[in-house]
Amino acid sequence: MSNNPQSFSTFLVLNSPRRTFASQTTHDISIVIHYVIPSFDTDISNKKRFLRADDFHHGLQELDKEMGHDEFLVGFAPIEIITAGGFLAVCYLKNRESTGDLDYIIDPEWATDADIQVPLEKAVLAVAEKCGFNNDWMNQEMGLFTTKATDKRLFEQAKKEDLVLFRGEHIIVYAAPIEWGLERKLRRIYVGGRERKTEFDMSDAVAMLKYLKDTKGPLDREYIRTLKMNGFDVVPDDNAMNRVAAEFQRVYGEEAFA
Repeated sequence: MSNNPQSFSTFLVLNSPRRTFASQTTHDISIVIHYVIPSFDTDISNKKRFLRADDFHHGLQELDKEMGHDEFLVGFAPIEIITAGGFLAVCYLKNRESTGDLDYIIDPEWATDADIQVPLEKAVLAVAEKCGFNNDWMNQEMGLFTTKATDKRLFEQAKKEDLVLFRGEHIIVYAAPIEWGLERKLRRIYVGGRERKTEFDMSDAVAMLKYLKDTKGPLDREYIRTLKMNGFDVVPDDNAMNRVAAEFQRVYGEEAFA
């Protein structure tokens, strides 16, 4: 591989199984093309696989600094992303102590813009190396199963809710709409088959329900059951909802639904 920086950048874009820098659209479904940025360290035994809230906070501070070294990222800063799941659970809802990654969707304006995506990914990997994190500590896998239209709606709603999880000079991390995050968890609980992740899905779901109940008041069970922002997922059945309600009662000592 050439030592020329431009050649290196090209290699980054063309050789990667996990990174998302571009997409094609068919029937409004974003079909993601993955690119891999190879890891050049040979010893991954000391990499942190699970990160705590203080790890993420430190990592995001370092990422904000790294992004300040690229003229495109600086020129269009702050880059806005939304996240749900493990990072939200660890850093805001506090129902988990650690998680493997910050899974995010980038502002749709930059979803296929290599001038933003490539330097952002390089900055993410630079932080992984500096802080001893796994290389996937931030990734865009959350957007693999959403449409472009859904991404746009999610960003609009997230900005309205304005739940900021991290604010830097060059990057802002918003919580994705909590109802959408809950919708995803309920679908996973209903479908099952995620082995040990099932317990995390249940824990996250009841924590999100608690947040919604505390901020919006009594919750209607049928409204929650039929949340469908994605537009194409299956709706959980009563058995799945009963399991969630029972866990909510066990954890918080109160009824989840009105």
